[in-house]
Amino acid sequence: IIGSAYEITWDDNLDGNVEIYMYKGGELALIISTNTASDGTFTWLIPSSLEPGNDYIIRVVSSENSSILDESDDFFTISNPTDVEVMFSGIPDTYQLMQNYPNPFNPSTTIYYALPEAGSVELVIYDVLGNEVMKYSENQEARYHKFEFDGANLPSGIYFYLLRAGDFIETKKMVLLK
Repeated sequence: IIGSAYEITWDDNLDGNVEIYMYKGGELALIISTNTASDGTFTWLIPSSLEPGNDYIIRVVSSENSSILDESDDFFTISNPTDVEVMFSGIPDTYQLMQNYPNPFNPSTTIYYALPEAGSVELVIYDVLGNEVMKYSENQEARYHKFEFDGANLPSGIYFYLLRAGDFIETKKMVLLK
């Protein structure tokens, strides 16, 4: 369903990073992620730019030599959501920080994350030099959350966002392209 989170998993059989691609009819349809740590899992937010109803396949490829490490077992289709609240409903089982969407973005993007327990949450955005550009801190309920980030006053470039909640800490990369 467009707008929902989808867990892409693969056998972690390499020390380097991976790239994740989506194909339709043998043609590249979407670059899902590049230079992702090969830990065997990636949470992907299905973008609204995809055509519903088409047969897609996902490939996980080595960043070093472009060899295919894993591929979807079968074709799958994308559908439109019937209810916006269905996308992220209920209480998640684990902490998750999802890839922002859209990425690259101009000037705003949405960061989604999941909290299985209520508690203190800190979301920090850094520039490529490690300078803090924004910090958001609040006690939040256990559920799925989204944060709208506006980079209108920032220059184009690579930024990192870090989520700290309980013992969970994760960082992801995003690109502001003006």
